[in-house]
Amino acid sequence: MNIVGIVAEYNPFHNGHFYHLQKAKEKAQADHSVAIMSSNFVQRGEPGIFSKWQRAEMAVANGIDLVIELPVLFSSRSAYYFAFGSVYSLIKSRVITHLAFGVEADDMDSLKKIAGFLTFESDSFKNTLHYFLKDGHSYPKARELAILEYFPEIPFTLNQPNVILAINYLKVLHQYQSSITPVSVERLGTYHGKKPIGNIAGATFVRNLLEANNSEYKYYLTPETNKVIDSILNLGFKPVFLKDFDQQLMFLLRSTTKEKLMVHPGIKEGLENKILGTLFNAHHISEVIKGSNSKRYTETRIKRTLVEILLGLTYQDNLLTPQYLRILAFNDKGREILKEMKKESTLPVVTKFADFYHQAGTDAKRIMDLDLAATNIYSQIQNASPYNAYNQEFTNSPLFLK
Repeated sequence: MNIVGIVAEYNPFHNGHFYHLQKAKEKAQADHSVAIMSSNFVQRGEPGIFSKWQRAEMAVANGIDLVIELPVLFSSRSAYYFAFGSVYSLIKSRVITHLAFGVEADDMDSLKKIAGFLTFESDSFKNTLHYFLKDGHSYPKARELAILEYFPEIPFTLNQPNVILAINYLKVLHQYQSSITPVSVERLGTYHGKKPIGNIAGATFVRNLLEANNSEYKYYLTPETNKVIDSILNLGFKPVFLKDFDQQLMFLLRSTTKEKLMVHPGIKEGLENKILGTLFNAHHISEVIKGSNSKRYTETRIKRTLVEILLGLTYQDNLLTPQYLRILAFNDKGREILKEMKKESTLPVVTKFADFYHQAGTDAKRIMDLDLAATNIYSQIQNASPYNAYNQEFTNSPLFLK
């Protein structure tokens, strides 16, 4: 059977995601689907607006058959680590036949050409990249300019979020010589907070409406997603935003030193000085972000670094690879995939977090400890039970939806 894998945040699952899922299954001729989905902190340097279990429920309610968690060590990181953790996990599952991703420019040949070139970067390319970094450009912009030195004929903009991710997905497939077939789906409508087209809006736009308590968000979500959201909001769940960790982050920054900041992987090129320099006037984390933002340090990079500080990620964590496949939710078709995965996967398939945690090796336990910390930090802002419960990683089981 053809099983299409999708790397997702579903933050939250909206009409554009539904379109992508249908097109992905069509192009892959797949009758089964697997999403590897971000944990409680996501790639843009923010918390998920809803918890990973809630977002997994939305995914399965909308037609995803099986949801695997992307641990927070990878889900909260830059494009390369996000893509590596996701695609490596799907490769090791040994059941995925296709990898589908949304992209602003549906030009697979060009994407593959660039990905192959970047898989093993030459000294010449590294020197070109260093030149543009030294010229004061942010890393994404410097990388785009360096690539264009070698591929000036590329007919699309390289420095677009989903193009960057697509190239990194393809790099990992190339690096591991995977037999998984990549499938691209051209993005429909709009994204990143821009004006919607019809009932298609990007997740940023939807989150902004939710943050403003504007019920118009419902128009851009599927009926199944709205049903899940209505249920949890009625039970007292509060949508989560980076500002909710304002006091905790300000405490961590005001009580740290330059030397302690430098253990975090996002701290380099003098960013520690920028962040600490903002503290003379900043009273809120939004002011730290604004004061640190510059041509070299993008807002997203700063926010990702703040999440690293919040969770305690270190440079040593860069050496870790995914150690297990943790199941968050599934349906009847997902149960079929799960049965096959348990036979074929070269990584342990985890349905009971507590059981695996107590016999996990050092690397697996470190990854699990980061998720434990992330979920406890994430849940502490809630007032309603059971959303504010301690150590939910040990008590929450995979969700089965018929």
